Amino acid sequence: MSKKIYNLVYYDEDKKLHYIHISDFGLKKVILLENKAIDSYNLETIDNITSFYSEDVLRKILNIEDNGNFLIISKENNTYQKKCVLFDDRELYTLTDNIIFDDDYNLRSVTDALKEKNFVKFLDEESKFYTSYNQKMSYLIHKLNCIYSLENEDFETEIEKNKLISLYSDNIDNYLKYRDFYFALREYEDKGYIKKNNEKIQQILLKAKEIELENLEQSFLLDELTQEHYMFIKSFIIDEINRIKDKSYKIEKTKKRIIKK
Repeated sequence: MSKKIYNLVYYDEDKKLHYIHISDFGLKKVILLENKAIDSYNLETIDNITSFYSEDVLRKILNIEDNGNFLIISKENNTYQKKCVLFDDRELYTLTDNIIFDDDYNLRSVTDALKEKNFVKFLDEESKFYTSYNQKMSYLIHKLNCIYSLENEDFETEIEKNKLISLYSDNIDNYLKYRDFYFALREYEDKGYIKKNNEKIQQILLKAKEIELENLEQSFLLDELTQEHYMFIKSFIIDEINRIKDKSYKIEKTKKRIIKK
């Protein structure tokens, strides 16, 4: 577990800092405090709460209506640091829950992720954001990206590449480092998902299916279809509508998860 030096805070539009107290961890109850923290927490505990909620839901629970931001802050050796809040993430929620209750848990494979050269390029370009306070990790990723950028890899560069991947993976040896890695991987995957899935196309598909359902209803009312045939086609169209709605919801959720830098 990480040190109990972290606090979830809300920085409002009037530049006032409000600490968020976890009043009941089991029930995921939180309250908004003014200026001063009652307790500090492990980072895993805060991530467990925020990954359970979407940002919109947490705002409603805390009765927040302005345009401020949630942050995680820590103080150690008179030095303040801040981290982004990770909302609405079932994978992170399950992981932190298992860590907190000392159950078995699974981590993403760092080695497998670093074999994806586009992810390494993304991580290198955003290294200051995702590997804050760790120059060694940034240096390793930059060297690995340089190797991936070569037009041709020879035997020696292949060995160097595998060495860098192993060094980086071995350095992910605590929750804080894994969190940074996972955060970067999540952002990379979310942005890729948004790029591949157009929300407007889903809206067009949904409208087309709704019209198709209306036409089916009309055909049934005009006795152009048997009850059995009508119910079979209707069930199929409704399944398609629900599938499109689910995908639209996932697109919207993914857009909200992406951190604005």
